[in-house]
Amino acid sequence: MQLNNAKHRSSEEFSVNHSKIAPRSSIMTGSFKQEYLNIKIESLLPFKNQARKNFDAQGISDLAITIKEHGVRQPLTVVQSKEHQGCYEVVSGERRLRAAKVAGLDRVPCILITDYSKAEEIAIIENVQRKDLHPLELMNAYKSLMDKKICNSMQSVADKIGTAKSSVVEIMNLETLPEDTKNYLLEHDVKSRRLFRSLLKQDAARHKEMIDEYRDPAEIGEKVLQERGLTKKATVLSVVIEGDNMSFAQNKIKNLSLEDRDRIKEMLYQILDELEK
Repeated sequence: MQLNNAKHRSSEEFSVNHSKIAPRSSIMTGSFKQEYLNIKIESLLPFKNQARKNFDAQGISDLAITIKEHGVRQPLTVVQSKEHQGCYEVVSGERRLRAAKVAGLDRVPCILITDYSKAEEIAIIENVQRKDLHPLELMNAYKSLMDKKICNSMQSVADKIGTAKSSVVEIMNLETLPEDTKNYLLEHDVKSRRLFRSLLKQDAARHKEMIDEYRDPAEIGEKVLQERGLTKKATVLSVVIEGDNMSFAQNKIKNLSLEDRDRIKEMLYQILDELEK
């Protein structure tokens, strides 16, 4: 049975008496228990402390098609808005909310969290665990965990989300990048950790040029390639087998762009996979 068609209380019924709801476990919130509500979409607002800022339009469109056919299979998690009376902020599930709007739904199933501080923690942790979160969005999420005293150090952030402290430190270092650089990286969805490390070492005046070069090496031009000692067609790595002897030859690898280095690494991983078959 779809949640949309299940017998749940409406937000109007619920708003009269918040304190007398019998708790029920949910698939989204672990030990935080509440009842499903079918809430009007017009009463739902984005969570003001949401870490995610970018939403893929095509992904929203694809999800809307699924929702039209099957409904919203996973309830949103919401908390009462402190600033807008009668409205709820979407702690988790904003992507589903956007898709539901596209699909033409007027209500969506939700679970209410009554503790606002717990709602903030849920929102941050859920976003941190998303694989497609931009590193700069991840940085903001880590910062929120510490600013809100959910975690008191980078080590406690690492323990909270189950990752290495070195990974947290690397992400938090991005906070020192200029705001213009951060916005440009987000605008063009550039996520290369190697590029980030290079940006941190370079003067801010060169950042835009470096990002553009990473985004589209084809736009670098013949002049820059020549300055690097490369041509549009160049052999940078080769394996030579002569009888029982084998040798490797490399040419100007240090002059490759960051993107080309990443592409070569991916190809080498594929070759290793083939060799192991």
